[in-house]
Amino acid sequence: MIRPADLDGDRADLIALLSRNLPRLTDDRTFDWLYRENPHGPARVWVAAEPRSGALLGAAAAFPRRLRVGSHVATGWVLGDFCVDAGYRTLGPALALQRACLRAVDAGDAVCTYDFPSQAMTAVYRRLGLGSFGSMVRLVRILRADRILKRTLPAAPAAVVSAPFNRLLSLHRPMRLSPGMEAMLLDAECGEEFSDLARRAGPTHGVCVERDADYLRWRYQRNPLVRAEFLALRRHGELLAYAVIAVLLVVDSPGGGVTASDELWNEVKKVGAKKKVIVHMGNLCASGGYYVSAPAHHIVASPTSVTGSIGVIMSLMDLSVLMQEKLGIKENNIKSGPFKDIGSMGRPMKPEERAIMQAVVDDMYARFVKIVADGRAGKGPIPSDAKAAEDAVRAIADGRIYTATQALANGLVDEIGYLEDAQKAARRIAGVSDAEIIRYRRRLSFMDLLAGEAEGRLNVNTGVQVDAGSLLPSGPQFLYLWAPGQ
Repeated sequence: MIRPADLDGDRADLIALLSRNLPRLTDDRTFDWLYRENPHGPARVWVAAEPRSGALLGAAAAFPRRLRVGSHVATGWVLGDFCVDAGYRTLGPALALQRACLRAVDAGDAVCTYDFPSQAMTAVYRRLGLGSFGSMVRLVRILRADRILKRTLPAAPAAVVSAPFNRLLSLHRPMRLSPGMEAMLLDAECGEEFSDLARRAGPTHGVCVERDADYLRWRYQRNPLVRAEFLALRRHGELLAYAVIAVLLVVDSPGGGVTASDELWNEVKKVGAKKKVIVHMGNLCASGGYYVSAPAHHIVASPTSVTGSIGVIMSLMDLSVLMQEKLGIKENNIKSGPFKDIGSMGRPMKPEERAIMQAVVDDMYARFVKIVADGRAGKGPIPSDAKAAEDAVRAIADGRIYTATQALANGLVDEIGYLEDAQKAARRIAGVSDAEIIRYRRRLSFMDLLAGEAEGRLNVNTGVQVDAGSLLPSGPQFLYLWAPGQ
């Protein structure tokens, strides 16, 4: 049975349906933002329901957009959030659901309905007799030749050949600001100047979304899933243009030393103060790996990622029996205070020493919890209030690891997907259809490879060097680390 949805009466069932079928997190806050708070109007939804029980099995939504068509403003609809439960994913229900959605929106006063369909949705539209009416063309300015040359040449020759081309490109129309112009990050919500820019620039684009201040605040600055950063260009104080920027950080690490993790966290946080940071979690993003990821504005976990392990560990071995009884070795320490040899392997740990070490671990753990709470407050089930957020994080921060699905349910990540999904998220935040991915890595020479072999480093063929000595401590350390074998 296909019927229009009631955003109030069907709210809980709709949220549950979207949560189990879409890769992004859909909770009460996200639902209200996307479906009810759009300044262009509330969404319209059609659902497929089981005839007897009334249980929702699928949904199709249409979201209103005010479009500027030349000098006129008209209403359009962008389709999205189409989903059907796994047991009903045949072409029949999908066609009936999308046909009902299209029939309803076409009966109104909208000038157009559009979508950016996946391959699967393209097949549904094709069966409905709908095809692509045009292609989206990107207008770009080539800044570097590396990426183009690497399509036809191996990496090493491309790097050599691209150097003179890059030089020529830098000389052609060098990117310098004209007198009176300044580019700076926006430190407040979009104001009326953005609406003025939309009115001036809109008619020059043929057809475009009316990106006035209300829309930009809703779409980017009040988005509960991602928080975007605006780079504004002004001339003598007048807004000329803006860009939405983001950074994609790929993390695949079980963690490491407390100080190393904290220093990396601080660098990510500093970048996040200027740009939006999106994290993609690889195979393992646990303990210190998650600590580093916590300040990101949006976290995408691979479907098979292992994350969590929020906590601190310090392993101290008691070898006193082996040393004294088996090897005849006795430790003699001359120390300035009773606790100077705390953690010694040559004798059992005293209760008062364990209490001291536990207090240190607890203090580091409290910082870990606060770091996560600060970064994840207001996302998923984690409350916005600082104290409540810390309590919520502490409840799941007992050292256990989580799968991607479990992490999403607990608010530790925002989305489940692959690297290309994280790249799409970055483009979505930036409001662009495409973006060049620039990978930062250290280049290794032949001598580096020889030195790495001699020093026990792990050199992988991507050009990234990982010093095994920094991952495997030579002595006792406080660690934000998940290491099951330790």
